[in-house]
Amino acid sequence: MNRYIEKQSQILYPILKSNIDQWLLNDKHKDSECELALWSSQSSSDGVTPEGNSKELIIDRTFIDKLDKFRWIIDYKSSEHETNQSIEDFIQQEAETYREQLYSYKVLAQEQAEPIRCALYFPLIDNFYGLDSN
Repeated sequence: MNRYIEKQSQILYPILKSNIDQWLLNDKHKDSECELALWSSQSSSDGVTPEGNSKELIIDRTFIDKLDKFRWIIDYKSSEHETNQSIEDFIQQEAETYREQLYSYKVLAQEQAEPIRCALYFPLIDNFYGLDSN
């Protein structure tokens, strides 16, 4: 339990100083949502849900940025890189691990009129990684 509290403190304290976190958590964004639950009950052709099943997907953070007019879908990650691994290699590895998950979110959000961008955010290293532009 102490390790859990320590890790949460490591995540929360930098939020007060991070420009990225301030942007992500800004409550002035249009259609701003945290922990948004979406259900997929489509056929296997949607690329998300096996045929005949439904699946709940939780989007950590989503909003429409008033400057670039994109809907952002953000997945927060509390993982950290190993001491023998570069941050760049770690980010690439995580991007490959979670790319399909974010694609699933994007497919379900396609009903929206705005273009969609997806990203991973690592608060422990204050790193924002856009999947669509990389």
